[in-house]
Amino acid sequence: MPLIPEIDGSSIVVLGSFNPAIFHPLWFKINQLIRPEEADSAKLEVTHPAVSIFSLEWFKLQVEMERFVVETTDKANFGPISDLVLGTFSILDHTPVRALGMNRVMHFKMDSREKWHAFGHMIAPKDVWHGIMERPGLQSLTMEDPRDDPLGFTRVRIEPSKQVDPGIFIEVNNHYEIEDNNIQNMLNILKGSWKEVLLKSESIANHLIKKVE
Repeated sequence: MPLIPEIDGSSIVVLGSFNPAIFHPLWFKINQLIRPEEADSAKLEVTHPAVSIFSLEWFKLQVEMERFVVETTDKANFGPISDLVLGTFSILDHTPVRALGMNRVMHFKMDSREKWHAFGHMIAPKDVWHGIMERPGLQSLTMEDPRDDPLGFTRVRIEPSKQVDPGIFIEVNNHYEIEDNNIQNMLNILKGSWKEVLLKSESIANHLIKKVE
């Protein structure tokens, strides 16, 4: 049975060339990507030629000149943020994009501090550090698995959770290089892989956590 994270979030990151100023709640409202009442109640942090940031109850958007990020901390909205990105770039279909990131962040609460320590010892054995450190402990570990088709990688980052105690933080970053900077290639990857990526991220986390059960 899959373990349920205490905190579960996801994000979609697009790297390319953007005009941040257009990414305003009003633009999303006009293009029927969010409801009128959502646009009216949006929390607008900044709108500027260099950066635009606003949030609704179900997502936060930050756009810089070379980076577009939409994220949610509610698993129920994993599907909707994908639809939002697909809708946005189906309209902005001449935008040059060079990379896509589909990411999941999970915080798992451990049953005990003993299991928490056992996970750290399992994922980062301490024997090699004895003699040069007195009390070695895991702070951050990153593993990367290259992918050839489509070009990119899956990167897993593991740290002690700063939000759950005792807990483990696991971030899975699925990175894709976009062939020919073609936005349709990016949309096809996102549409075809989003659900699979989320499941794979969960599977990776469960595989690791269950090693200390």
